[in-house]
Amino acid sequence: MLKDLPSLEEDVDEENVFVMSGTENQKRGKRLPPVGSIEIDGTTVLTLIDTGATVNVMDITMLDGLSTHPVVRQTNIRLYPYGCTMPLDIRGVVDVTVRSGAKQIQMTFH
Repeated sequence: MLKDLPSLEEDVDEENVFVMSGTENQKRGKRLPPVGSIEIDGTTVLTLIDTGATVNVMDITMLDGLSTHPVVRQTNIRLYPYGCTMPLDIRGVVDVTVRSGAKQIQMTFH
């Protein structure tokens, strides 16, 4: 089920985002973050699995690589990387179909 997004006239929502760099963790000898392959709109991608995340984030390179080229809608949400005071540059939101094995769900990504 898709979430209702606030209209641009409403107050700005704010969320925190935790960003992990697998390369940095690997250099430091730490465990790598949990990653897995999923299918987004028919395109297989490797993604960080964070079951506690409040929002889903997709970078522009991944978005451009989707075969369906989903429509990007404007949003007024501000996403802050964990511990930062500067929000991420959010281009908008997209609704996509995510498949993992036999399970499929509609999801919104920022």
